[in-house]
Amino acid sequence: MLPHSLAQFFHLRPAGPGALLTAATGAVGLSLVALVYYRRIKEAFSNPNESDSCSEASTDQTTEQVRIDVYFGSQTGTAEEFALTIQKEGKMNGFDVKVIDLQSYDVDTLDSSNSIFVTATYGEGDPTDNAKEFVEWLVHKADPDSLKGMQFAVFGLGNSQYENYNTVGKTIDSHCERLGATRIMELGLGDDDKDIQQDFEEWKEKLWRTLHAHFDVDRVKEKCKTVETEISRKDIREKEHKYKLEVVSERTAMEFPQSSSVHSLDTNPMVNMTVTCNDELNKCTDRSCRHIELALNNSGLVYETGDHVAILPDNDPHDVEELAQRLGVSLSSWIYLVDDDSSSPFPCPCTVQKALCNYVDINGMPKRSFIEHLAMKAIDSNEKRRLETIAGRDDASVYQQYICEGRRNVLDLLREFPSVKLSLHDLLESLPRLQPRFYSISSGSNTHPESAHVTAVVVDDILPEGRRFKGVCTNFLKQTKVGGSVKAFIRKTTFKLPNDSRTPVIMIGAGTGLAPLRGMCQHLETCSARGDELGHNVLIFGCRSSKQDYIYEDEINRWCQNKTISSLFLAFSRENPQQKVYVQNRVRENSQLLVDLIEKGAYIYVCGSTSMAKEVKRAFVGCFQDTRQMSTVEAEDLVHSLSKGGRYLQDVWS
Repeated sequence: MLPHSLAQFFHLRPAGPGALLTAATGAVGLSLVALVYYRRIKEAFSNPNESDSCSEASTDQTTEQVRIDVYFGSQTGTAEEFALTIQKEGKMNGFDVKVIDLQSYDVDTLDSSNSIFVTATYGEGDPTDNAKEFVEWLVHKADPDSLKGMQFAVFGLGNSQYENYNTVGKTIDSHCERLGATRIMELGLGDDDKDIQQDFEEWKEKLWRTLHAHFDVDRVKEKCKTVETEISRKDIREKEHKYKLEVVSERTAMEFPQSSSVHSLDTNPMVNMTVTCNDELNKCTDRSCRHIELALNNSGLVYETGDHVAILPDNDPHDVEELAQRLGVSLSSWIYLVDDDSSSPFPCPCTVQKALCNYVDINGMPKRSFIEHLAMKAIDSNEKRRLETIAGRDDASVYQQYICEGRRNVLDLLREFPSVKLSLHDLLESLPRLQPRFYSISSGSNTHPESAHVTAVVVDDILPEGRRFKGVCTNFLKQTKVGGSVKAFIRKTTFKLPNDSRTPVIMIGAGTGLAPLRGMCQHLETCSARGDELGHNVLIFGCRSSKQDYIYEDEINRWCQNKTISSLFLAFSRENPQQKVYVQNRVRENSQLLVDLIEKGAYIYVCGSTSMAKEVKRAFVGCFQDTRQMSTVEAEDLVHSLSKGGRYLQDVWS
């Protein structure tokens, strides 16, 4: 067994570089001892006698352990976290599991593999960035029977508020079968609008039962002492940590090589963008909406009008400090968190402050498995029972109401359950990685080629019981001063203006849904200024009040004056308490104009919440019914054909 403290293993104090210096003199001596120290760590981690959950079973891997490749397609990190969970539990269940980024798929090995695909659907039914090439190959390029010999299962992640719910998961599932692969179990679908964690847990339990039966791994399972379903879950929770945590001195940490991170986030190209403007847009209201300009700093990054910028925030420093105090650790302590293969969940070594501030998601909703772990760590019996009830799967509504609707994070739970004795090790291994947030770029690429603009409402809500919920990224952006920098990258989208500037466009946005439409108006204005002819362009914009959150009003007025915008229709939902007006109302009121423009080839752009987008689409169906005497089915088919033809585009969020 690896001792709890490697310093104890060497009979040294963990923070005592002086003890090392007694064994060697000068910097050279220190380096040599640190190197030996590191090698001893590696040897201890890879000790074949270590009582790992499946170490005995894995001594005859070639005959006993079945290799399973888990491919993930992830945009916000959830699919990747699910894939890593399968890997962790797979070892407990007697399998040799490898997690693979879908952008690294290998056609030559797929046809002989046992593969699990965990893939998210992004935007309007699109594959995630790292899954695009694979889906393109699967659907359009793969030869018939090219996957004959592969056995597979698929879990899709989506949101039922979107029209193209879980399209990518369904596509991969059907095309794998079409190309000759054998489906091991039925397609699993996770719904982020409801309880995607519960969906995944239920599918995962079926997965292990199915794999045990399909591959007949009872002998390995017995050696691993693994049982199924509820007992299996409890057994996994009680096993030793996957990663070994060591607290070391800064000097010792500097001698360690940087560990390799298991997360794709650490291999994605991010650059530092400088904040050159950070202004308040709202007037006379407690709600803050920021206009932020990010300089690309000659990074080589290029965006097009309609693209997204992904920003990786820092966690709130006050939350970080409180969490460290609750865990009883110093923020300045150095840690080294690695597994047997010298891989880490984030770059190591680093300080506790770096880990809590930049790497782990301390503001997200805790998973059921994490709450189950808290229940095990609770000393008070009443608190233990309450946590078990919250995490319980018999009544999913308890978790939904308390965690999801209550918008609680790990700090909320630690405040409300003071008897829970959670360690830093538990926390770092249990929490997912902090993920970038995606924002529609609110500038035109031909107007501001060296700067990407962001328009964001700051989430800072006082909840009914007096708790305060703050959005991580919007508050991070609000607090970042001009001259400061943020880590970011550009994501390409299909939300693009037509190539011909004379083509009419109909732009509909509510609130910060104006962001990409502002970029489009800037783009068209620049085209006009250089002599390009514009078509009839319509902007329909909605907000609460003309006196509070009518953002970019001066710019909109200028676009109307210089004919960038031909027709402007405004909807203020709180201006008249007796009559709330929304953008969909303005669409229906102007049916004749909009339908005429559509028949002349107009493109439609809708940006805002999914609920708003559904109402706008319903309003367009009504427009065709009103003006062309169509039946509901005929009008819906026409709107659907506009979407299929790339003339009805949406940039929406739930």
